[in-house]
Amino acid sequence: MRRVRVLGDISSENFEKELLSLGEGKFPPKFASDLISISFDFCVSVPSLNELIRHVFPDISNKYKDCHWLCERVILAPGNENVNKINENIPKKLPGNSITYKSVDAEMDKEQAVYY
Repeated sequence: MRRVRVLGDISSENFEKELLSLGEGKFPPKFASDLISISFDFCVSVPSLNELIRHVFPDISNKYKDCHWLCERVILAPGNENVNKINENIPKKLPGNSITYKSVDAEMDKEQAVYY
């Protein structure tokens, strides 16, 4: 979804209302099968995940350090499986090497806590 909120823009206000009703499960179904119909004003239809990322984050390899630019963009996904795919793909578009840090929420043995 790529929408820019403009003060006083009625379509922007409608977008906000539709997005909220969708998130709350109140978006009216169009068919008896509980499927919903979303207008093309509401979202961007693309053939692949990479195309979606390119559309929402154009030139991310050069603009990724601009916090304001990043804050103006979002990809909404219906489930964790989709979110995980997005989260795996976006860092691949950034320069540099990927580093994974591990953390522990709670220690198993209090004596071993100093080793974490």
